[in-house]
This record gives sequence, structure tokens and C-alpha cells, in this order.
Amino acid sequence: MRTNMTRWLALSSLMLMTLHAQVNATTVYDTTGSWNGITFIHPWGYPDTATYGQTFFAPAVDNILEDFTFYIYLDQGFQIQYKAHVFAWSGSMFGGGGGQATGLPLYSSSSLVLNGTGTFQAVTINTGGVPLVSGSPYVALFTISDPVDYANSNGSSRWGCPLTHVSNDGGGGFVFYNNGNNFALLNSSMWDNFADFGDLAWRATFRSGSGGAVPEPGSVALLLGMGACGLVAMRRRKK
Repeated sequence: MRTNMTRWLALSSLMLMTLHAQVNATTVYDTTGSWNGITFIHPWGYPDTATYGQTFFAPAVDNILEDFTFYIYLDQGFQIQYKAHVFAWSGSMFGGGGGQATGLPLYSSSSLVLNGTGTFQAVTINTGGVPLVSGSPYVALFTISDPVDYANSNGSSRWGCPLTHVSNDGGGGFVFYNNGNNFALLNSSMWDNFADFGDLAWRATFRSGSGGAVPEPGSVALLLGMGACGLVAMRRRKK
């Protein structure tokens, strides 16, 4: 009987460790450790370049994009109205090589407003979980090219940029497009092919999409309850 209880306890522990691994399985792309907080690429916003983005390859296992962050400086008193998008990507992953967004956006935000503070701001987009194909290329971007957003923007900004390619960047780089207020150009024509400026200062978080959804707390409680019931039953049999 003691052997059975030991086996049950070991099985319960294994189940809990598996759940813990599922909840905490993440991959993070993060170039900010190689950025000095000062260097930048510019200008993004009205009336300058309408679209800035970072290309990347989806991780092999953690292929659900949870959020991404860019670091943007806008002078106080100005604002930029924009949207965040995630597209599949084709062509070169680097600026200066030639590439473009393809297909329909996999994620699109509502119109957002960046108000200038005169300092770099971490602007984070929580996507709610966007499924990606492992190893495939994508671009995460901000754009003012929606005509309404374009009309409601009155300033241009600087984006944090190490000005080189750094480790843990997702395999891509900074890309941009002077597409004005023409959103349709993003996935219908080649983006600007001027030069490779390296990576943006950016961060993206991914979680695992394998094995179904991340277990809810109630599921954990249920498994714990099953384990407790099993132990009670064993003790009764022993008596």
C-alpha cells in the first residue's frame, strides 16, 4: 500500500510540474540590453515615414505572440494616432534587402494615441495571443497610414535603435515604409529598400501553443482534488 501511495504522490507531482511548465513556458526576444537608451532612428509620424516595424521569425515551440514593445520618443505637446499590426512577411528580413508584409493582418489594434513626454516611452501592445507558424517570418509594426490616423497626427518621433544587429532579436531587423496615408500599400508593394540599420530596441513575448490552452486555475485545483481523493481512498483500504 505504501508503494502505491508513493507512486500516486510521484504521479501527482509530475502532473503539477507539467502544468507549471505549461503556464510558464515562454520565449522572449529582447534587444534592449544592447541599447544604450539614447541612440535612435527617425522620423516616424506625420508628415514623415508612416510605418516602422521589426521583422522576426516565430519561435520553434512558443509560437503564440502575447505582446510586443517598442521604445519611442515624442516631443511634449505633440501626438501621433496610430495602429499596431502583425503581418506575415516575405523577402529579406533586413532593411536594404527588399521585403514586404503579405496577406491580411494577423493582429490589428484599434486607433491608439501616443502623447509626447519628451522622453523615451515603452509602448507595449498586448495582442491577446496571436498564433504564428513556427519558424515563419513576420513583422510587428506601428503605422499612421490609416487616413484618419494620419489626419489626427501632428508630430514625428524617434525610435530607440542600437543601430546594429544584436543577439536575441528574433532573426530580423528594422524595416520601414514611406506609404503616407495609403494603408493598402503595406501588403501590396515592396517596402523602402534604402539601408540596413540593424534592429529596433524592442521586446516580444511568446508562449507555447502546443498541448491546447494554458490550464485555468480551476483545472489545477481539480487535479489536486483528485490526488487528495486518491490518497483518502488508499488510507481507507488500509484500515
